[in-house]
Amino acid sequence: MNETRKNAINKVMDLIHTDGTVNGGKLPTERKLCELTGINRLVLREALIAMEGMGILDIRGRLGIFLNESRGEEIAYSIEHTPIWLPREMLSKAMEMRQIIEPAAAAIAAAKRSDDDVAKLVECIDKMVLIRKQGGENEANDGAYWNSVLHGAILSATANVMLSRAHESVASLIEKNVSSMRVHMPERHPEWRGMILDEHRMIVRAIVNSNPVQAKYLMECHIKHSAESMMMLGQINPDADLIGVVLPKQSLNPIC
Repeated sequence: MNETRKNAINKVMDLIHTDGTVNGGKLPTERKLCELTGINRLVLREALIAMEGMGILDIRGRLGIFLNESRGEEIAYSIEHTPIWLPREMLSKAMEMRQIIEPAAAAIAAAKRSDDDVAKLVECIDKMVLIRKQGGENEANDGAYWNSVLHGAILSATANVMLSRAHESVASLIEKNVSSMRVHMPERHPEWRGMILDEHRMIVRAIVNSNPVQAKYLMECHIKHSAESMMMLGQINPDADLIGVVLPKQSLNPIC
């Protein structure tokens, strides 16, 4: 989880534990929370979404923001103590959103990418190759970090700020699980990390070559494999694999 979002969550948690802030289990409005914490509205919203995914908050639309009654006194004081694993249902929904957003985003990125976008994508691949080559105990965490940066760079290359924001909110919910997946999947499939790196390379190559059709297809393959890995580890529900289960005919090329 990036430091900006982490700090925002800690500030909200500080408020929750301040007398008079929570009234009848209800937190102040987003606008008031911004005033009390000094946090940018967009950053605050991302933090609140992440806290809902962690089971700390219950966001009820126009009714407001509430503490999750089912957690009670179990709510941790600091983000450092929040669980690595999100509720399975929430993570499943986040993965469904990735399958909807990212293939289309890869196609748009291939059509719109700038030279600066290309440089950032190539940098991400170079970092991932180096991490893979060096190995070591930090490979999973470092790989997860650059995985997140790469996917964010692809969304940024769409030149659509709203699309990037939507994706970032989803990505923030699964960031820790990506790191955990990179630890545990090689125990079952030693070639897994190499396969994922190759998939990232091919996606970037398609975007660099301005090939929207291929970029979309390759991203679908990549997200499908990620969903399958998360199902194998019990992180998401089987029906959350939209590309592989719900939309196989309308989506993936049969050769994938």
